[in-house]
Amino acid sequence: MRKKKTSATLVVLLAVFMVLLYLFGFLLSQFVFRGDPMYADAPIPALPYIFLFDSAYHDRLAAELMQAESGGAETSLPETEAETEPGEAETVENQAETEDISHVTYVKGKVTEDYFADALFIGDSRTDGLYLYSPFEGADYFSGKGMTVFGLFDKVGRDGETRLPDLLAEKDYEKIYLMLGINEIGTNLDLLVGQFASVIEKLREAEPDAIIVLQGSLSVDEKTSSSTWYLTAERIRELNGRLSELADGETVFYIDANELFCDEKGYLKEDFSGDGVHLYAKYYTDWTAWLMENGIIPEA
Repeated sequence: MRKKKTSATLVVLLAVFMVLLYLFGFLLSQFVFRGDPMYADAPIPALPYIFLFDSAYHDRLAAELMQAESGGAETSLPETEAETEPGEAETVENQAETEDISHVTYVKGKVTEDYFADALFIGDSRTDGLYLYSPFEGADYFSGKGMTVFGLFDKVGRDGETRLPDLLAEKDYEKIYLMLGINEIGTNLDLLVGQFASVIEKLREAEPDAIIVLQGSLSVDEKTSSSTWYLTAERIRELNGRLSELADGETVFYIDANELFCDEKGYLKEDFSGDGVHLYAKYYTDWTAWLMENGIIPEA
């Protein structure tokens, strides 16, 4: 009898919790997320989690707050060029025009490891894995668990100290590899792709001589894809397709290593990952080898 009463109590408590969760989500949809395109497709029971714990949501709020405090101006990178005197303006402009004329055509090709000595890799925990298990000697890494394109220039990297603007100001990079998106895949894709475009523009301003290589976000396994409404292989493919359109084939390029790690249906192979999202350590050497097969080099 006592067991039946305990079970009935648990059922009632669970039912009350679900009602409260839905009510909280409904209130959030009406007063917090109403009119927000980023979370227009999010189911109501998911909104409390997003409001309390979603890093992409809180990163965006922080970025918007900083923008409001600065009078609406975007956060700028540190100046790396000396100011010019009024009489020098025309000379500098003419030099810029001359540099634009000498255009370099890039193609994909095999490279050696020293190709990455002047490269910067920007990414989340997957890029963190690249640094930990198969780094390129001489390359720099700005990565960390939960890293997103929102607030990217205000965050610190894996060492807990270094910020991206500091790296960009201290060194002239020839290649910048960027792979983000998995942590913010639940956001509105139009807004997300727009943020990627903004990040690319800021990187271009900071490193005008560097090529920017967008890496398609790695997929997830079938079990993970079927267990959530947002972290799906289909949504990742859609994001990657949109990101590939940001590549102009001149200074911004797109590469996608999913061909190396995914099955014929586009899911991350189960034996490649323990959690359905991150690669086992031993497969990072395959990733680095693939990157060396797909370098972006000047055409002869």
